[in-house]
Amino acid sequence: MRGPGVLVVLAACGGAPESPAHLEEVGDIPDIFQEIPAAFDANDALVLMDGNTGLRRLAGDRLVTIPNGSQFSFGTIGIDRDGALLLGSSSTGQLARLEANDIITFIEPTPPQTFSRSAGVPSGAYHLVVPSAVTTLTLPAGGVAWEDSTRSLDRTLRAPDGTIYAIENGDVVRLEADDSATPLASCAEIAGGTCPDLELAGVDANNHVHLALPGEQSVYVLDPSAGSLAEITLPGSIEVADLVTGATNGLVIGSDPDRNDERSLWLLENGSTQLLRFATLGNPNVIGFTQLLADRAGRTYVLAQGKLQVVVID
Repeated sequence: MRGPGVLVVLAACGGAPESPAHLEEVGDIPDIFQEIPAAFDANDALVLMDGNTGLRRLAGDRLVTIPNGSQFSFGTIGIDRDGALLLGSSSTGQLARLEANDIITFIEPTPPQTFSRSAGVPSGAYHLVVPSAVTTLTLPAGGVAWEDSTRSLDRTLRAPDGTIYAIENGDVVRLEADDSATPLASCAEIAGGTCPDLELAGVDANNHVHLALPGEQSVYVLDPSAGSLAEITLPGSIEVADLVTGATNGLVIGSDPDRNDERSLWLLENGSTQLLRFATLGNPNVIGFTQLLADRAGRTYVLAQGKLQVVVID
């Protein structure tokens, strides 16, 4: 296990004379008051699982149904090694790829157990996270049966350059061409433990990996090439509730326990060492579920109250 070589502690900015960004509405999304499995495909169109009709795509400012996607009303969306979306069905337990032409290609054989996350890894294998299981299931490239990987490969993240990062045995790792793991940072350096809730938020334009532990006050920026880890803290008692990172900026939802858990949006521009507050969302009991997303071009989005909004830098 190898921890980062340098830990730099930085501070967030509680405000600025002018707002650094604002939100612009993109389209209407079903408001079902819970997290919607959603991701941007290779064409930078939002794909989601609508609990009523199945798989849908945002075209312009409206949702259209994807043919033959009705069995994906509920489930999971992952990312394959080439960037294609992986679809997991809660009703049938199947795993499939959504191709660029909206053809759904099922991966055979069908997984033997239900799963909560899926990922395609560099060797061509697939890994599935099974609830309550210590290790992941894998289907090797060219394999005919799913098997125990004997690994705890979880929370995989595909960078724009195709590099795949993951969390394994409490380490943030980079997967090599043969799926071997190169440790980049230890969660013990971040929060003193194995961090089962540590999230990989994305990769910025400098190929730095952003991560955070929800409920804590810091966002971490990992430079894999230098082995350094910068810590950026939110002011006061504000905690990280959610975060996402694209090539353009990082986006954080802060939760303020001193203000009845009021939610606010914070911007981390590419290369910056400050988090800047630019919008107040309100109390979570009033606004409902809020979800953050990033597309392939690096733009970040807020999905809440039946609206998809993009972050625009001022």
